[in-house]
Amino acid sequence: MVWETIKAYYFDKVPQLGAALAFYTTVAVAPLLVLAVAVAEIVFKEEQARRRILGEIENLVGSDASRALAQVEPPNYGSDTATFATIVSLATLMVGAVFVFVHLQDALNTIWRAPAYTGEGWLATVKRRLFSLGAVLATGFIMLVSLTLSAALTWLGENASSLAELPTGVWQTLNFTFSFGVITFLFAIIFKLLPDVEVRWRDVGTGAAVTALLFVLGKTVLGLYLARSSVTSAYGAAGSAIALLLWCYYAAQILFLGAEFTRIHARTAGGRKPLEPEKPAAKPGEASDEDVARASRP
Repeated sequence: MVWETIKAYYFDKVPQLGAALAFYTTVAVAPLLVLAVAVAEIVFKEEQARRRILGEIENLVGSDASRALAQVEPPNYGSDTATFATIVSLATLMVGAVFVFVHLQDALNTIWRAPAYTGEGWLATVKRRLFSLGAVLATGFIMLVSLTLSAALTWLGENASSLAELPTGVWQTLNFTFSFGVITFLFAIIFKLLPDVEVRWRDVGTGAAVTALLFVLGKTVLGLYLARSSVTSAYGAAGSAIALLLWCYYAAQILFLGAEFTRIHARTAGGRKPLEPEKPAAKPGEASDEDVARASRP
């Protein structure tokens, strides 16, 4: 199964798909930070909220990549300028989310061998796209809330001695478990709702858990690599932005690799019906889609 996943990874040109997704994601990250700080202000004070969110982002993407986001000028919350900045961030995030969503869905359809919807009307196309876009926005909202809750758990861990008779390690374990569960859940939503094929939750759950594990392990390796290498320093002032772009590229590769694994796992699991929709019958003298797929696809 591992070898089939690797072959499918290169056959579907996942490195190129991940490069485009990394660019679109990088554009949407800065406004996401502004919104995350606005949400965190419900729990923390203004500067504390920004510091906590940046700390959680650093834990997620590493110090080099988070340094680029730390340069985002925070708005003066409580003023009209802050309200305007939040509105602009929301609008920018919406535009960025559209690009992320369209490319992400098309890439997952490529991985899952989903058929093109050539015969559906424009209204059906709009409804299908809006449903998937809603799934992406819901995923973004869950990520915003999870960043805030994770920051709250970190704060509880730092003040555990004054709040409860629990060791600091317990709060750190709770924070890690919560973060891993949220990441797995987010991957599961993406794998289940975005591709234009029917995917079972049990297959999605396995693939999402494996993807989350690869994400957590790879994040540590990437952080060590960026800290010890001269990749970011070679770009001077733009080094932090390059680190952020590299991290987004890595995350996209893990996401698509997990999607490939999920498809292979669902296909090879015994006693389950095929997930791919039925293809139209081939005309006389023409090779069917199944023949072409069998001959060329892993």
